[in-house]
Formats: sequence, C-alpha cells, structure tokens
Amino acid sequence: MNQINITIVLCLLIFIMTTGFSCTPPPTSLLRKAIVQVWRPPNAIGETGELESFGVIVGNGSQVLTILDYEDYTPNTLMVVTQDYGKYTATIQIADPRTGITLLKLDGARLPVATLGNSSIPAYGQEVRIWGWRDSSQPAPTSFKVVVTADQAPRPLFFSVSYLGGSDIPDIPGTVVADRLGNVLGLTTTFHTRLAVVLGPVGRVPPVASINSALELLSGKFGLSQWASRSTLSAIADSSGMSGYFAGILPSPSNYDEMSVAVQDLLGRLGEPLNTDDLYFDNTFWYQSLQGTMLIVVFPDPVTLKNVDGKTLAQAKWVGIEWDRLEGKPNRLVYGDVAYTIKGGFELVGDLTNLQQSVPPVR
Repeated sequence: MNQINITIVLCLLIFIMTTGFSCTPPPTSLLRKAIVQVWRPPNAIGETGELESFGVIVGNGSQVLTILDYEDYTPNTLMVVTQDYGKYTATIQIADPRTGITLLKLDGARLPVATLGNSSIPAYGQEVRIWGWRDSSQPAPTSFKVVVTADQAPRPLFFSVSYLGGSDIPDIPGTVVADRLGNVLGLTTTFHTRLAVVLGPVGRVPPVASINSALELLSGKFGLSQWASRSTLSAIADSSGMSGYFAGILPSPSNYDEMSVAVQDLLGRLGEPLNTDDLYFDNTFWYQSLQGTMLIVVFPDPVTLKNVDGKTLAQAKWVGIEWDRLEGKPNRLVYGDVAYTIKGGFELVGDLTNLQQSVPPVR
C-alpha cells in the first residue's frame, strides 16, 4: 500500500512540474481582484452617483490608487466598488497634482492588493495591457493590448502607449496599465478636460501616469499640505489660441515645480480690484478679446488670495494670471470659485519673471 501511495505522490509531482499547476493564483488573477471602480456617491440634494475613475488596491489593503480630475470640484467622500468584496466609503488621503494620481483611504477594508511593477519606465515597443471595466453590467475587468511608444510627456512621471485595436478601451481615467505578469506600471490619465483637450496617439490612449509618483505617495514622503496649493490642470493662452498641460505635463518636472512656486508667490501679491468684463470662457478657449497672455491654473483645493499686506481677499478654485496686456494695462489676476466662471480680478503687484520662464509659449 505504501508503494502505491508513493507512486501516486510521484505522479502528482510530475503532473505539477509538467503542467505548471500551482495553488497560488496567477498574478493577472490577483490584479483582476484588485481593480476597482471609484464613484461619486449620490447626495442629499438629489444628484445621482457617477463613475469617476478606475483604481487599484494597494498598500495594506485599505488604500486605492486612482486618477481624479479636480477640474470642477474637489470630492470629499467617494465610494469604491470592488468585484468580490462589496462597496466601501473612501476619502482622499493625498494627491499628486503633477499626475492626478490620488491615494484613497478605504473605511474598514483589508483587501487583496495588486503587485506594483518596477519603477522604471517600460521599454519602447514593450507590449503591456490596459485593464478596466466596460460598464456596470460587465463587472469583471478585461484587458486590452497596447504597446509602449515614444514619450509624450516627461520621464519619470508619464509614458505613452498605442492601442493595437479590438474592443474600445473604457473612456474613463484610472484604467490600470500592467505588464504581462500583472504588475502595475501606471494609470491612464484623462481623455479630455473642459479646459484643454488631451488626446494620446492613434487609438485615443492618453498619457499614462507612471507608478513612480504613486510610490512617492505610498512612501509617506510628502504630506497633503505640500501639494494642496499646486495646480492639477493648467493651460497657457493668448488671442491666437491655447495650449493645454493637464496634470503638470510641462517640458520637465522641474518646470512644473518652478511654475507652482511662482504661482503660489503671486497669489499673495495682489493689489486693487480690476475690471474683468472683457473676458469670458466658452468651455473651449478664452475669446479673442484676451489682451496679452494668460496662464490658467486649477487647484485640487481652493486657495487663498491675499494682498501684499497679507489680508485675505478671496478663495479661488482656479485663477488666470495675465501679462503683456495691450496699451500698458497692468498685469492682472482673475479668479473664480466655480470652474471658469469669473468672480473678480485684481492687479498683480508681484514680479512675473519666474513664472514666464517656467511655462512654454503658446503653440
């Protein structure tokens, strides 16, 4: 009998070795379980819930990495929908405005987590996959083959991919980009915003936010206060047109840092109120009445506007900083607490040299 048992065991071992059978789930199976949907929940004033983005479970199982578009609002509470474990209330723990990557904290969760890939950018021509849910009636995430292409944005924050064809990729930010083994390499950013249209190469895949900046958020290296006053969306415009730079996509990460510091400095150097009747926005671009050049920036949280004496003048969700106006008119800051609705304006007293050097010209 013992000889028979030994024979059975040996046969099982040979079967395992030859078939690759394992009790451990394959990495892509683990990734599928870790992909979630992030929803803006219904509220008391009758607004229905809305799918904001996809995301992936990380950290200790109580955190989610996602991409949020802060253009119109800053969400306080979100709802995370998982495939196998139900729904969880989530709050923003910290956001990296350079990429839009946001770390959410789940209430009372300890869920299976995804494996984060090598922090280096994938090689040109490498085949990777985008994971996302098509719609609520098809909750199991499916993948789409893409190939890493030439950069559209600065390393190490973003890389680009090109779609190989087939079914349409979900047109929602936060779809997960992973290698063939299921290791997460990044999250897709937005396809478009109201301020500036952002399209990727053929196949309509936007730039992918590398997992690098996400690892910074998970490390605890940065605190929320360090990011709160930095813009998550910016565009430079004059009377001839507009160039969009969603989520800090500037010629280099250092340009973004320099721009953010220069903008923050100017927010505390405002003078007397100025008229803004010559400006308005039609969700496409600032009209030809724009007199000069304007940098428009949007913040994840409202920022405080102050005069040179430190007196608080207003709270702003977005600002437009305008210079080189015609007829020697003073530099101006316009602002609003609702997306692109101008609430007022002030003379800019501070020096704009550092800001002008940090942003590229309109193209």
